[in-house]
Amino acid sequence: MTYYSTRSSGNLVDIRTLGDWGAYDKRTSVRFTINCTYFALAKAMSEIAAIIEQPADANYYRILANRIQGAINKEFYHSQGYYDANTQASNAMALYYGVVDERNRRKVLNSLVQCVKDANYHLTTGEVALKPLFMSLAENGYNDIVYRMATAEDMPSYGYFVRQGATSLPEFWDMQASQNHCMMGHLDEWFYSHLAGIRNEGLAYDSITIAPYFAPDLSWVKARIHTIRGEVAVEWEKSDENAIQLHVEIPFGAAASVMVPKEYDVTEKGSRLAEAKGVTGVEEEPVNLRISMGSGSYSFQLKVGTDGMGNALNESRLTTSDPLIYNMSGQVVGHHEFPLRRNIYVKRGKKWAYVK
Repeated sequence: MTYYSTRSSGNLVDIRTLGDWGAYDKRTSVRFTINCTYFALAKAMSEIAAIIEQPADANYYRILANRIQGAINKEFYHSQGYYDANTQASNAMALYYGVVDERNRRKVLNSLVQCVKDANYHLTTGEVALKPLFMSLAENGYNDIVYRMATAEDMPSYGYFVRQGATSLPEFWDMQASQNHCMMGHLDEWFYSHLAGIRNEGLAYDSITIAPYFAPDLSWVKARIHTIRGEVAVEWEKSDENAIQLHVEIPFGAAASVMVPKEYDVTEKGSRLAEAKGVTGVEEEPVNLRISMGSGSYSFQLKVGTDGMGNALNESRLTTSDPLIYNMSGQVVGHHEFPLRRNIYVKRGKKWAYVK
């Protein structure tokens, strides 16, 4: 970090580097890429210093990070709501690393989504921006877009690798150069943290969130993570179009919350949640039900709720004009368009419903 500061001017570094290496869309500038990582490193140094009780260093790096953030926004942010060259990489890195001012987050997120749509839901980043792309979309309620990118089969995509017979990850999306480049494997993290939904919320998995994404055309998911406390496991399987079996294992000494969309009626081993052994609390959030529990093995049955007349909530019954659209965090992201988009939550008066 000291060396970087000797190579900076106006709180931005100017070093000849590889940038977002392996990018299919090569418009993202090297200068923007390295300064996003410079900002991320300064933030990390401040957090590390605070943990090891070095307050002077923590304050120094916190101030440095703030200055870098300001400099990046001054040079690279465009008032139309995008960064640098308005690529998947530039908008994703700005969102993921926390460069974006809060007042501009919605505009930048919209720009990122539009970049993905413009690429016909294909990946265009390199290895540096690949994780920021997946996580920025997933953490803002766009798991459906990540899933669509993950299952594409023409270039550039993971499916293209498979169709060409690859058994390891190439260095570039066109499969040139190295044929064993693990850096392109960031989709693995999305598999665990969002498709299965296993997320470490504390120290060494002492606090865990389980928030699976039930992809519409996927029948089942199984995932296990080995931790110092034992295994964290999630298995979900659709028994029919309106019901899901969700099995969760939480290791000894850990506490967990399972997040389930409020469209579902939930039981555990056939019992109401209030009567389920090990369940310590149930809390309604804007779009999810948060089920708190201690260590143990749990089997949840999820069934789609009804509209009060015995009908499962589905797209054909949500015909109200101009409902609000929410993402998985309960944030308003727009108004619905006809036909209704898949995988969105709508609000009618005081009622929430989920559109599959």
